[in-house]
Amino acid sequence: MVRQTHDIFYLLAIDTLEKDHLSIRNTDIAQKLAVSPSSVTKMLVKLEKQALISHSKNQIQLTERGKQIVDEFKWTYAD
Repeated sequence: MVRQTHDIFYLLAIDTLEKDHLSIRNTDIAQKLAVSPSSVTKMLVKLEKQALISHSKNQIQLTERGKQIVDEFKWTYAD
């Protein structure tokens, strides 16, 4: 479960980047959120432990659980 507000920001950024890129790197997320790459790395470890993303050196993607959380967030806060 996403417990911190900034967790959803990372999940939403990954969701957006997945639509635009074949592969997502830490630096892509750092640029999107205007944070340091080391901050992204720390958050990715946290999100992976929660089974919300899968992460390898050159690829980051949402898991089904991560996608579900993003979809629920979008549905809840849709205009």
